[in-house]
Amino acid sequence: MNNLWVALLIFGLVSMPAFSQDEEAEEYYDLRDVDIDVDEEQGALVQEALDSNSSDEKIRLLESFVEQYPEDYLVDYVHLLLQEVYLEKQNWADSVKYGKLLVEMVPDDLEVLHNLTKGLEGTQDWAALLPHLLETKSYAGKAAAVKPSDNLDEDGLAAFTGQKAYAQGIVDYVEYSLFTSSVKQADPAAKLQYLETLLEQYPSSQFKGQANDQIVMASRQTGNMARMAQAMKASLETNDSNEEYLYTLAELSLSSQQVADAHGYAQRLLDVLASKPRPENVNEESWLSHKARFGGFANLIMGKVLVVEAGNSDKNKFREARKHLLEAVEPIKAQGGPNYQALSYFLGVCYIKLDIGGDNIDKALFWMDAAAKTEGPLKGAAGQAMASIQAAINK
Repeated sequence: MNNLWVALLIFGLVSMPAFSQDEEAEEYYDLRDVDIDVDEEQGALVQEALDSNSSDEKIRLLESFVEQYPEDYLVDYVHLLLQEVYLEKQNWADSVKYGKLLVEMVPDDLEVLHNLTKGLEGTQDWAALLPHLLETKSYAGKAAAVKPSDNLDEDGLAAFTGQKAYAQGIVDYVEYSLFTSSVKQADPAAKLQYLETLLEQYPSSQFKGQANDQIVMASRQTGNMARMAQAMKASLETNDSNEEYLYTLAELSLSSQQVADAHGYAQRLLDVLASKPRPENVNEESWLSHKARFGGFANLIMGKVLVVEAGNSDKNKFREARKHLLEAVEPIKAQGGPNYQALSYFLGVCYIKLDIGGDNIDKALFWMDAAAKTEGPLKGAAGQAMASIQAAINK
C-alpha cells in the first residue's frame, strides 16, 4: 500500500482532478475548467466566495448562487466548492448532498468520489457507503491502470504520474475504509458484510489478520459457527499460537466427529502452551493464570479425543487420556459447569475401561457421581453409568 498517499487522503491533505480513463477520449467534462466572468452577477458571486477567508461566508454566498442560478453553467463547479467546504467543516450531511449531485454529472471524478466517501463515513451511512466504495475502487483501479501516451513531454509525464499515484491512493483508501468502517459498526451482520467484501476485493490486505479476528467475533455473534471456524483457520495461517482458536477448533472438530483434526489442534495447543513466551504487556501472575486455564482446556480436549480414539479396547490410549484428564482437574474444577462435567465423565470412563478386578471401581464411581451432580449435557449418561456400575457391584 502507498502509505504516504493514503495518509494524505485520510487527513484530506491532497486532491487531484480526475483524468479520463480512456486516453484516446476527445472530450472529457472537467467541472473545474470554468471561466468566471466577474462582470456578470453570477460570476461575481462565485469569485466573492472564492476570495472569502470565512467558511461560513463562503457557504452563504455559494448557497445563494445555487438558489438564484440553479441552471447556470457554473452550478456544477459551485456544487464542488460546496462539497469541499462542507467537508472541511465536517458538515457530513450537506457534503454528501452535493457529492451525490456531482456524481450524477461526473461519475468517475476521483476527487468527488473520495470526498463523498469521507462524507458517507461521517454520516455513518453504512448501507450507502459499501456500494459507493466498490464503485469508487472500480473507477480508481481503471485510472491507476491507464498507460501514458508516447507523446507526453517531461511536464506532461510528471502530471500523469501524479494522477496515477492519486488514483492508486484512492484504491488503497477504499481498503482502509472497508476495514475501519467495519470496526465502527455494531450490527454483526453488517460488520461481516464489510469484512467479507474487504477480503474479496483485497485478498492480500494488510488488514487480513485483523479482519479474520473481527469475522470470528461477528460470526460467533450471528451463530455462524462454520464461518467462525473458517476465519480461525485463516488467522492461524499467520498466527499459529492463538490458544483460543486452537482450543475452539479442537472442540468443533471433535463435535463434528473429525477426530484426527481434533487431535491435531489439541496437540498444537499443548505445544504452544509449552513454548510460548510471556507477552511483554502481560505480567507474570496473569500469564501463569492464563497458561493454567488454557492448560486445563488443552488437557481436557486431548483427553476427550484419546477416549474417542481408544474405542472399547485400546488401554494405552485410555491410560494416556486419563493422564491428560488428571492434569486438567484443578483448573477445570475451579471453572465448574459443563467442562467439569465432561472432565468427570471421561475420567469415569477411563477408570471403568482400565478396571482390573474392581481396583478402579471406587474412582469410577467418584467421577461418574461428580458428572451426574453437575449440570450439563452428560448428566443423564453419567447417571446411567452410575446405575450400571452399582448393578454390577450388587450381583
